[in-house]
Amino acid sequence: MAMKNLDCKKLISLTLAALIAVSSCSCSSKRKYNEIQADDPWYEYSSFDVSDLYPESEYEYAGYETIGVDKDSIFVQVEASKHYEHRKDMTEEELLQYFEMSILEFSFDGKLLNKTEYSSMSDDGRIRMLQKAWISEGKLNTLETLFSLKEYTGEYLINGEQFELGELAKRHGLTSIQDIYTESGNTLIIANGGDSDSMLVLIRPDGTEMILDAYETLKIGCNYSELIPANNGKVLIAAYTWNYEMVFLSLDLATTELKEVDSLYGFDMYWPEFINGKVIARDYEGLGYLDEITGKINRICKYTDIDAPITEILESPILYVSEDNSEIIMGLEIYETDYEGYRIIHLNKASTNPNAGKTELILSFGEDIYPLTFEYIAINNFNKTNPSYFIKTVFPYDENFNYKEVDADIILSTNPTSSPSDASKYIDLAEYINTSDEAFRKEYFANAMDAAKQGNALYYVPLDISCSGIMTSRTNAPKGQDGFSFDSYVEFVDKVCNGIDPMSKTPNFEMGKVEYFTALFKNMSDLYIYDGKAHFDNESFRELLEFVDKYGIDATEGSDTLSGGHNGAIQAVMVEIKDHNSAVTEAKIEGKIGAQYGYLYDFNAYIERYAYYAEEIGVYGLPSFDGRGPMAVSDNYVSVSSSTKYKEPCVEFVKLLLSYDVQKENAINPINRQALRNRCEKIIANTNSRIAQEAKSTGTKPFVIPDDAIDNYIDVLSSANGVKSIGDSIENIIREEASSYYSGRKSLDDTISVMQKRVQIALDESK
Repeated sequence: MAMKNLDCKKLISLTLAALIAVSSCSCSSKRKYNEIQADDPWYEYSSFDVSDLYPESEYEYAGYETIGVDKDSIFVQVEASKHYEHRKDMTEEELLQYFEMSILEFSFDGKLLNKTEYSSMSDDGRIRMLQKAWISEGKLNTLETLFSLKEYTGEYLINGEQFELGELAKRHGLTSIQDIYTESGNTLIIANGGDSDSMLVLIRPDGTEMILDAYETLKIGCNYSELIPANNGKVLIAAYTWNYEMVFLSLDLATTELKEVDSLYGFDMYWPEFINGKVIARDYEGLGYLDEITGKINRICKYTDIDAPITEILESPILYVSEDNSEIIMGLEIYETDYEGYRIIHLNKASTNPNAGKTELILSFGEDIYPLTFEYIAINNFNKTNPSYFIKTVFPYDENFNYKEVDADIILSTNPTSSPSDASKYIDLAEYINTSDEAFRKEYFANAMDAAKQGNALYYVPLDISCSGIMTSRTNAPKGQDGFSFDSYVEFVDKVCNGIDPMSKTPNFEMGKVEYFTALFKNMSDLYIYDGKAHFDNESFRELLEFVDKYGIDATEGSDTLSGGHNGAIQAVMVEIKDHNSAVTEAKIEGKIGAQYGYLYDFNAYIERYAYYAEEIGVYGLPSFDGRGPMAVSDNYVSVSSSTKYKEPCVEFVKLLLSYDVQKENAINPINRQALRNRCEKIIANTNSRIAQEAKSTGTKPFVIPDDAIDNYIDVLSSANGVKSIGDSIENIIREEASSYYSGRKSLDDTISVMQKRVQIALDESK
């Protein structure tokens, strides 16, 4: 496997975001632009979906695991369950008829050669199931489990023959097999049982059994996780030490010598793979054979040499690499809005590069970004359709994972840091994208564009939209309004929230006075910063500072960071809304908050519990002088470097990223309205289908999520207030001076005076 199976997509997303943490823009204009040559490597892409054999119309579930490649065949293990009714009335044997566990054999071009089923009921009433399959020494091997639903028996079959752990293993309390590998008559097992940690059990061809201990090698205990065949008489063992460090051990089956192997981690958390007796790893450039001693990589191919999104290649275990590296086979688990499945990818090296003659444009990833599939779809579309230019993606890190300067033409970033220097670093894309055009505002959530602007300039173009504000039941909020005035908010907190201010007390988003004031100021910055001037010396600004001083709370530990998951806030308020809607008495939830501060960034979160209360959920603006709506928020942006020699194709790519055909693949809220509607329609269809299937099997009446849920959701996002960004430098000044006032170090007048002077200096520097 290329990575740890358990929740691997979430793990990959989190760890990649942590690694890629430095902006990659550059202002140099001296770079030489490369032209692609005919003999530059290029891999053509083809694929077939194993999941086509398990359509959703017949199967309610299908899970896939790649076994490997042997000679000219690809082997895939599948566990699937057909749709069935009245499950409560079925016997175990009847239920088994709806369950499948099979090994599929395919040719390299996707033809199904053989299907062997492994789930069955034995004569004595026990169920026989396939637990694992693996290939060694040119042979397909299987481990099957015999069990009863009433009790655990711990009986196994290896290649159809009865197998039991020996007396030595049993004396250590080991009763179950976690992983297994066989070679040259040796059987290596990761075994566990009871409260015991996992142990390595090696059984020799003559039946001699021994327990292998890595303590002397690691000088610390560990839990073994997975066996990775290394061929040539060796097996790589993935393990986690007792201090939670992931390590790899190399076991020589002949000598039983255990060694810790360094330099096998490759690209972030991707585990090494052993193909053709060689170690394959991934780094920031591509795939390569890894020298286990030096850690150096002998390149197989670069990601930019492949006619496929890098996300597919990063997340696909390698099954086969030909000796001359001209043919590569991989497997990919697919998790899309309306489809889950398993895909076999076949890469073939072309005789000539079809992009020969094109000029390379460099695209780099900025701060805290994980490359998204829809972005790579745009890159691939651009590279196929533009006759003169080719976008090459670059991670801004060297072979030792240290940041390096990249002179990029295009930069993709997450939550970019705004500064006065942006005017010299990036092109003002407002010159090319008319966000005030009526047709544009109908096609896109222009409020997110407005929120991304610095003055009238657009250096970072948002690619998605969310909104932040006060989440509560629509019956709690002022009718006909998208937000709260100061007076109505005080009344709302008192009557609906029992005096508990969501701005101060939302779990994981707790705000002290400084953050409270900063949030309100950012939401209303257009009232105080306009025409290049700071306008703080007035009664409304004083009222804003005093309002927070009166109703906010002193900072508590962690309150200034606003850390925590977005969905936590959404889920918490949904519970409160459910309680509110079921209350018989007045609209007051005794002892509960009744509202939460947070983000609404995904339609799934909105309809997750729609049957109970999501139809009542609304997102409203923070308290303000004019009762404005919630704030527009975006997570992913694109910029064009001012140093690029080729502005027009870069702008063309930006527009391609915003197009419907690309945005419809955006798994977050697309900024393109029709793309968002398309995504929401798929989510509703899938959700209603699951609800209907569940109701059919349980004999209950299904609840149908109506299509107008999409209209409600779009209305919420459309009501978000497109406040112009004040930039980090100004925000830091606001926060610092507000802290001086709320801590008592400065008077109100001194705070306003100093804050205005400092902000004005920052504004002047940005001109």
